[in-house]
Amino acid sequence: MSEKLLLIMNPVAGVKKSNKYLTDILCLFSDYECNVQMTTPKKGPEEIIDEYGKDKDLVICVGGDGTFNEMISGLIKNQFFRTK
Repeated sequence: MSEKLLLIMNPVAGVKKSNKYLTDILCLFSDYECNVQMTTPKKGPEEIIDEYGKDKDLVICVGGDGTFNEMISGLIKNQFFRTK
């Protein structure tokens, strides 16, 4: 059984090139079952994590500082941290 990945992308962050590299990014995580979600003005990383993050082994984001900050807030809010 493969691990599950939630990939959050902000398609308008920075110089708007993240979509260009989506295939390359997915190839890096080919061993994972990937769920890719794009942010929108009404649905940011926090809301995406609330909706799709519960059963994921790994959550990553592609975007700028704001995307990363909101992803961390969503992870903390939902207590998605494991201790080994």
